[in-house]
Amino acid sequence: MEERQKVEELLNDYGFSRSQVASAVGLSYSQLSSWLKDSFEPEIGTLESSKKFYDMVSSLYFMNVAANNLYTKPNMTSWFESPIDLGEGYNITPWTIYDNNDHATAYVHFGQIIVHQLAHQDFTHVIDLALPGWRETKSDWKAVVMDDGNVSLQLR
Repeated sequence: MEERQKVEELLNDYGFSRSQVASAVGLSYSQLSSWLKDSFEPEIGTLESSKKFYDMVSSLYFMNVAANNLYTKPNMTSWFESPIDLGEGYNITPWTIYDNNDHATAYVHFGQIIVHQLAHQDFTHVIDLALPGWRETKSDWKAVVMDDGNVSLQLR
């Protein structure tokens, strides 16, 4: 099986859409789709995007092994998009860490978070390394669904 087909199957196995992956690695959707169809080779300016792409794909293997059965392949996308449990008022997701770090470092942090979660250990020190100043991002507001069905903001 060709490398591009393996990559596409891996992305499908983990539940990532092409647009999510393209956005994460800095390619346009059409560039990623063309690359997967073997009709696009990155130019010098997009080699960093290709490196990010391969870093992301190879790291998915590592993360799945590290997470064992806690996060199954179809739930890996949900894990990236779900807020990390840091207490009320924080809305930090793995995507936030990915976007604010060089990508190899982000995957090291992901592995550390998963290992600490599996051991039921505190991992805020990992977040401190990944996102210095994250504690100042706490919101005093929360979204509340009112009786009429509308969403409103209220102080915590």
